[in-house]
Amino acid sequence: MWQRPLIFFNSSSTRKFHQKSAQNLEISPKKVYNIEKPQEAQKMSSITIQQKGITDIPADAIVNAANSGLWAGGGVCGAIFRRAGYDKLTAACNAIGHCSEGSAVITPGLDCPCKFIIHAVGPRYVDGRHGEPDALYGAYAKSLELCRGHEIHSVVFPLISAGIFGYPLRGAWEGAARACKDFLAANSDYDLDIIFAIPEAEKVKMGQEVLDQA
Repeated sequence: MWQRPLIFFNSSSTRKFHQKSAQNLEISPKKVYNIEKPQEAQKMSSITIQQKGITDIPADAIVNAANSGLWAGGGVCGAIFRRAGYDKLTAACNAIGHCSEGSAVITPGLDCPCKFIIHAVGPRYVDGRHGEPDALYGAYAKSLELCRGHEIHSVVFPLISAGIFGYPLRGAWEGAARACKDFLAANSDYDLDIIFAIPEAEKVKMGQEVLDQA
């Protein structure tokens, strides 16, 4: 009967053959993929302008363009007092008593659709050489500090001092933009949506131009 012949391989010869064969093969470099673990979504802040009244925008807080005595007034101030409840907000402001120009204080939102009302006292404009820019910046800066201190993540501002206090419109926008952007840059770990409630179309247009350039 025919038998399959036995074939013996020399182990050293076999090893040399495989080594030589491997040298003749072109091996593609191994691709390395960095797989990152999912991270918590990055917090984002924003500055926007809406052509609406200040009490018509839902937010954690709204800012009253206040006077230093924290009395009810006209314009934005009057609208906020009416919405919050005149007697209730008057009592809350009387309990504080005073706020210096360039600063801000905070009260509950009362009947307004917000948790808090921040009362910011901007400067009365004279000629721009009586500390008005610094006082305007301070009114915004203190308001934003109060936002962080009270865990407010959305706040609605008027254009402080641009009404009966007589601040020139472009200067008022430039001061607002600088203060808000400075705060967001210095507090990048805190998410805050800053909204300007501006009913007049021409003021909205100028504000957008200033924000885009700042």
